[in-house]
Amino acid sequence: MKVSWLVVLVMGFLPKAVAQGATDAGSNPVVTTVGNYQVAIPAGWTSTTYPDGVVYISPVQSNGERCQITLFPMRITSGNLLNDAVAVYRGLFKVDPLAGYPAPPTTLIYGVSPYGWEYLVLKKSTGGQVGEYGSLIGTMVLVATSGKELAVIVGRSKDPLVSMCFGELVRDEWSRFLYRVQFKYWKATGPEGGVQAKLHGTWTAATASAADRFTFTPDGRYAGAAAARHRSRISSREALQTTDVFFGDGAYTVRGNTITLMADSDKAHPSHGYFRLEQESKDDGRTWNEKLCLLREEIGEVCYQRDR
Repeated sequence: MKVSWLVVLVMGFLPKAVAQGATDAGSNPVVTTVGNYQVAIPAGWTSTTYPDGVVYISPVQSNGERCQITLFPMRITSGNLLNDAVAVYRGLFKVDPLAGYPAPPTTLIYGVSPYGWEYLVLKKSTGGQVGEYGSLIGTMVLVATSGKELAVIVGRSKDPLVSMCFGELVRDEWSRFLYRVQFKYWKATGPEGGVQAKLHGTWTAATASAADRFTFTPDGRYAGAAAARHRSRISSREALQTTDVFFGDGAYTVRGNTITLMADSDKAHPSHGYFRLEQESKDDGRTWNEKLCLLREEIGEVCYQRDR
C-alpha cells in the first residue's frame, strides 16, 4: 500500500478500566474506557458486554433503525492493515468487502496517528446490490496497530444514504466517534510534529449550490472563502439566480487533531473543532486522494479536496 502522508486522529494514553454503560441523556458523548480503548459514545446509547467484545447500541431512530458500535479484544496483526480489515470483514459479514459491481462500492481510508501507529477504515454497504438502499446494511471496520497488537472497532447501521445516525444526509455519529478514539498502552513511536505541515495548502469543498475554500499557511494564518447559490422563480418563464460570496481571514492553531480558527473580524468568538487529513481510495487501494475534514461545533463536519 503506497502512502505518503498522515491521517490524523488523536488517540492518546488513558487508564485501564472496565466497560461502562453509555446511557446519559445529555447532548455530550459519554466517555467510556474498555481495556486499552477509550471512546466517546453518543449520549443515550446503551452497552452490553459479551465474551468477545462490548456492543454499544443507539436508541431507536425515527426510521426504526438501531446503530451499533462494537469494540473487539486486541488481537495479533498480520502486518498488513488492509489484509487485517478484509479478514475481519469476511469473518463478521461472510462476504468479500472488495467484491465489485453489482455489490456497493468500498471506501478505504488509511492513516498514521500523531503518535506513529497506523490505522485503516474500510467502509461498505452489504446485504444487497447497488440501489437497494432500504435493505442495505452500512458497515465500517476500523483496524489500528502499534507493534504486533491490532485494535478492531466495527460500526453497523442502515445504508448511509438512509441512516439516521451513521448517515451521509442526516447525521453521522461515526465520524464524530472516530475523532475521539484513544488508546492507553501503545507507546508513542513518533512525535506529533509535522501534523500541522500536512494542513498547509488550499482545500475546496463544492456542491451544485455551495462552495467553501480554506488556505492554511505555515505562519499560522488562514484565508477562507465561501459561496452559496440561490434560485427563485419570478414568473412562469423566468428564474432569478443569485450567488452570495463570503471572505474571511484569521489565525489558526493546531493541537493534536484539534483546531481553533480565530477570525480577524471576530477575535472574541473563536471557532473550535477537530480535523482529519485523510488518504482515501475508492478503487480498492489502487489510487488515493487527499482530503481534509473539519468538524466544527457550530456547523458540523465538512470535507475538502486538496487544490494545491
